[in-house]
Amino acid sequence: MDHGYGLDHSRADGSSADYKDPWDTMSTGVSLANMAPDPNYTAVGPGLNAWNMRSRGWLDDNRVWKPMFTVFNEQE
Repeated sequence: MDHGYGLDHSRADGSSADYKDPWDTMSTGVSLANMAPDPNYTAVGPGLNAWNMRSRGWLDDNRVWKPMFTVFNEQE
């Protein structure tokens, strides 16, 4: 269903393997996604990851944590 919304495959950070992000709903069918037992629905969670939400315009940036300052790498 998520592909119907135009979402790409989910991937764990730094990986090119599809459907391996345990924090994204796109991975619930084929990997050990972070889900919780639920008496009504068998299991619930996870939701869409922030990148997928942002790509569709569904991410409320007011709910995104932003550091008060940025630390720069002195070697750069």
